Amino acid sequence: MVHARTFVALLASGLAGSASAVSLPIGSIADETALGALTATLSTPFATPANGIVGSIDSRVYVDGVGAAAVATFVYEIQLDSGFSTLEEFTIEPITPLENDLRILEILAGSAGTIVAGSDEGPTSIDAFNNAFPIADSITFAFGSFPGILDPGESAIVFIQTSGSVDIGTVTSNVQNFGGADVLVLAPVDDPGSPDLSVPEPASLALLSLGGLLAARRRRA
Repeated sequence: MVHARTFVALLASGLAGSASAVSLPIGSIADETALGALTATLSTPFATPANGIVGSIDSRVYVDGVGAAAVATFVYEIQLDSGFSTLEEFTIEPITPLENDLRILEILAGSAGTIVAGSDEGPTSIDAFNNAFPIADSITFAFGSFPGILDPGESAIVFIQTSGSVDIGTVTSNVQNFGGADVLVLAPVDDPGSPDLSVPEPASLALLSLGGLLAARRRRA
């Protein structure tokens, strides 16, 4: 299933330029013990009013090495605590003017998949969308077609691994099935003027959080 906002993005990009979707091979990492230094973390709860799903996403960024030669691993622990529906998709897609775009070429050149230790389920497909300006690039982890395989009480830990030629930014993600919720996560972004692997200041994280909440409220209004 194509994420609703991504579908709109693809339609729009037909007018603004071309868009390409790439299905990434689903990789796996045994656990997080050898991924390098834990550099940044962010924990964000979510709730989907349409189907009562309550849960959280913990973002963790590990860096192994220095500069562009480093390996950056962005880990997302998706926990469903309760609800009466499964989770079908997790999409990272910057949507507010405060958010920098994903380093999609670094993502396409890297790898993505499941952290095995701690995961009850893994994604059945991973699709990266390299969209034309001004539509944001995105990456979607799908957990099976309707109704999805990630049930309340279960967790999935997925990752994106890139080179060190990225910045660490806070962007919007979306969890979805029947209804969705926007969730702030850490992601590999392009932050012009910032050194590679720079981490947002706490004040910037707070501002981005406020921007994401305001955008979500506008969409629900």
